[in-house]
Amino acid sequence: MLCCLTSSVGWSQTTTLFQEILDMQKQYGVHFVYDASLDTSIEFKCVKRNKVELTKRLRDLLGGTNVEFKKRGKNVILYEKEHESPNADCINVQLKGVTVKGDSDSKTSLFRHLMKATSFNESYPQEKVYLHFDNTGYFENEMMWFKAYVIRTDRQRATDLSKVLYVELLNNNGDVIKTTKWHIDSHGQANGNMTLDSILGSGFYEVRAYTRHMTNWGTNACFSRVFPIFKKPAKDGDYSNLLIKKTSYKQRTPNFRDPSDTLYRHAIANGYYTSNLEKTISVRFYPEGGNMIVGKKCRMAMLCVDDNGRAYSGDGYVTNSEGDVLAVVHTDSLGRGVFDVTPDGGELRFQMKNLKDKHQFFTLPEAKTEGCALRVDAISDDMHARISCTDSLYGKMIAVMLSNNGNVVYCDTMTAVPEIDIELSREQQKEGVNQFTIIDCRGKVLAERLFFICPKPSAQDSIQITSSTQKLMPCGKVELELNGKPNSSISLSAIDAATIPQFGIRKVFALR
Repeated sequence: MLCCLTSSVGWSQTTTLFQEILDMQKQYGVHFVYDASLDTSIEFKCVKRNKVELTKRLRDLLGGTNVEFKKRGKNVILYEKEHESPNADCINVQLKGVTVKGDSDSKTSLFRHLMKATSFNESYPQEKVYLHFDNTGYFENEMMWFKAYVIRTDRQRATDLSKVLYVELLNNNGDVIKTTKWHIDSHGQANGNMTLDSILGSGFYEVRAYTRHMTNWGTNACFSRVFPIFKKPAKDGDYSNLLIKKTSYKQRTPNFRDPSDTLYRHAIANGYYTSNLEKTISVRFYPEGGNMIVGKKCRMAMLCVDDNGRAYSGDGYVTNSEGDVLAVVHTDSLGRGVFDVTPDGGELRFQMKNLKDKHQFFTLPEAKTEGCALRVDAISDDMHARISCTDSLYGKMIAVMLSNNGNVVYCDTMTAVPEIDIELSREQQKEGVNQFTIIDCRGKVLAERLFFICPKPSAQDSIQITSSTQKLMPCGKVELELNGKPNSSISLSAIDAATIPQFGIRKVFALR
């Protein structure tokens, strides 16, 4: 959706087209796209407009003027009558108060791509599901309880697309060993449970939840969480000894995955399936913006793990084809590291000592000769983005978009120059995961970056629980008083505190 212009319209005897646009965006939840040369200072007499359908109000408002409109979903396009169509090549489109500049072909192409981006989430809405469980770990033959919340990402409201939720339990080989179905009510919620009686011993198991609609976006769109399943206590009520059977590679169940499975082939390519257990390490690189660009300073993130997938902390360095050290890197206790490097067009390698104190070498992703490097800093209130373009882009039109939950909340167009700086205030950013994208006139993504804006704390978001029961009795009732946001939906679990795994604090489970 297009970003609404925010303002308040005071009552007076006359009003302008611009003020009417602001009022209609707020009242009807629509977004206006209009010609940059359109005269929005046209004055009208104020009339009562309560409970007036949008189309009728536009006809009454624009009747007798040279401005016409066309509705397309949640977007309303305004254009002058002399234009044959709102898609005419001569149109200068103003999106969210930002003019698309440049030659007519570039403007038209960028406009089409921006319109596709704004309407995609409305035409193809997505769903997200979150499961709230009653514990962080379970024992064999125990009951797992959960409550599910399913929402539409474009509206951040309860879903109206699906009525059935699928919840699956997978073993450590990725095999589905149990599937359950649950009804999603009109509030987008579902309640369910799963008995852990069909699992093949203790270990780590994955719970996966999805709707059929979510499968259109692949397995990455599904909810997933891994739980430890401990051995059943030798004595009922004794949860002091948390045991998980250690599975060796000789005892593992054979891998019967279909070799044509894309996820399987991806795992093979990245070395997840291997019999080489020589205390080696693995490194994955994540260039900011998606690619490294030759001659442009790039910020690179990396993750280093050992054979068991545990974070590996150490020191390493990046060298070019001539052996010159370009960057010194240190990975922290989580195996993560960040460094800056300027590719010179040759092969770049990273080296680090493994658990056997031997050097291992890793090749960095190949740098591209054309495109733009992106650097985003969103830690402070204002988001700052720096775009570094190559010579091949100079003078060409590019567009930037900021989207949240699939909805475009900001966009702008500009002529590419060597360095472009963009600053967005906190008011222009939405809470949660934001996506900053740069595209060219062909709609090709030149660079892309995700960043997270922490929600501002609010007293309405917290729940206070107090108990009026002074003394606890076996099988006795406990009265709880909950204070929170009115009409909110909550899920509450009451469990034995001794069953909560406290890794790294007081209790550590054993592998046997």
